[in-house]
Amino acid sequence: MKNLNMIIKKAIAIISDTHFGAYHSLFPPEYMTKNKQVIKASKGQKEIYNHWRYFIKKCDEFNVDTVIHLGDIIHGINTKSKTTIFHKFDDQIKLAVEVLKEIIKDRKFFLVAGSQFHESIEFEIGETIAGKLDGKFLGYVADIEIGFCKKTLNIAHSPGNPLIYQATTLDREIIFYKLAESKGMVKRADWIIRGHLHTYSHQDNSKIHAMLVPCWCGYEVIRDAKLYGKRQPDIGGIILLIDAEGRIIPLHFLMEKNPCFYTAGEII
Repeated sequence: MKNLNMIIKKAIAIISDTHFGAYHSLFPPEYMTKNKQVIKASKGQKEIYNHWRYFIKKCDEFNVDTVIHLGDIIHGINTKSKTTIFHKFDDQIKLAVEVLKEIIKDRKFFLVAGSQFHESIEFEIGETIAGKLDGKFLGYVADIEIGFCKKTLNIAHSPGNPLIYQATTLDREIIFYKLAESKGMVKRADWIIRGHLHTYSHQDNSKIHAMLVPCWCGYEVIRDAKLYGKRQPDIGGIILLIDAEGRIIPLHFLMEKNPCFYTAGEII
């Protein structure tokens, strides 16, 4: 078998939906709040954190030089949420900064805004966190150009919600983006990258790719168990490898088994 030799010139890590501050999300083994209260991670949170450390190791192995976060960085303090550990923006932001420092190190960091449910009407959470990490907040939607090969990543948080099939949202994004592109209304994009749906999907179409980026949190009960199977998340991160010819290869690093947070189990 012939070996495929590739010269990788750049590697980018893409993460989304960390929801720092939620019972079912990424959390370090131990965290001290601003009031000096020590909170220890649950079993499920430890499992996600262990995968987080594994993903960071992969970022180091592939010489990742840039980290992009697609929003919903913290869980927020929305009173409708019953899955929040602490209802203070200060602690959720402090937690986010402490954990994200582990992956950012000396890398470039970019961040877009998430869903309004997890945001604040008083100040821009993403801008605050990006500033504390020497990163750059890019608003709600951004074009990131990979300079040496002139490829463009169009990034934003949400592609909208599908009724059943997640891939339909990517099909819709491609169709309407290409229509706007043909009218000269938006810049040509080589990749459309979104988060929000807590799942991984990649479509390689003619002249454009579309990708949903997985999350860093477990299944969360929302009112009922409607579409219980569909709402099981993919947990992990993505690394984009760009070779000398400008070809972009996505590698996904997903947990093989999701931790259990809100599903009861009995043996009788």
